[in-house]
Amino acid sequence: MRHVHICSLGFHHEPILEPIMGGGIPCEKLYLLWNDDAKINDTLNRVKEGISKANGKMAVEIKEIDPFDYYSVIKAVKEISIEEKKDNEKDVKLYINITVGTGIIVGALCASSYFTDAQVYYNIDSKIAKADTPTSELIKLIDTPKIPDAERMDKKQKKIMRYVADQKKPVSKKSVMELFKPYKGSDKALASLITHHLKILKRSGLIEISDNDRNRREREIVATDLGTMLALWLPKLDG
Repeated sequence: MRHVHICSLGFHHEPILEPIMGGGIPCEKLYLLWNDDAKINDTLNRVKEGISKANGKMAVEIKEIDPFDYYSVIKAVKEISIEEKKDNEKDVKLYINITVGTGIIVGALCASSYFTDAQVYYNIDSKIAKADTPTSELIKLIDTPKIPDAERMDKKQKKIMRYVADQKKPVSKKSVMELFKPYKGSDKALASLITHHLKILKRSGLIEISDNDRNRREREIVATDLGTMLALWLPKLDG
């Protein structure tokens, strides 16, 4: 298992180095989200120097972001996730350090964890903690909701998800089928295909399917809160 960390660069290097230098979280590779600023560049050099002195084998890569563009950060994390997991997804564990960065960056990093299956953590400043606090206890793991990686979603599932979320009310399977007409196959084949995708979306927690009180044979489909969130992100993530 390879442990890959993602962290935004700020004005201090300690919150970046402490968790991965004896803090109890293994790290074989570190991605630093960077923007061209004199203080940021100073922090970058200090981080590289600290890693070089302690463990020259740790790989470090720089990823440029716009610190005032929410989706610039999300796209950067998405690209890192895709690159690291392209050979063997099960062999990679992603971590996101949210200790450093503006509100926009931290918010985007948290949101990114929803669909990259990354473990979010925060590093408490050792200067304000009790003197005898172990380094490992300064790291606070934060659980976040998990939704499917939009990059790996089937195009038909994305289309269904956008439609269901946009309606803001329950829709029928029949109305979902209309999205894919004309269809080369029979109505029965199309119905089977839609059922397949609806089951996947339901298992992922993106939609709910319930009986229609007026017609029990016509089930109602509605987006969950996570599904609605993903539908809002899809245009940006695909852009």
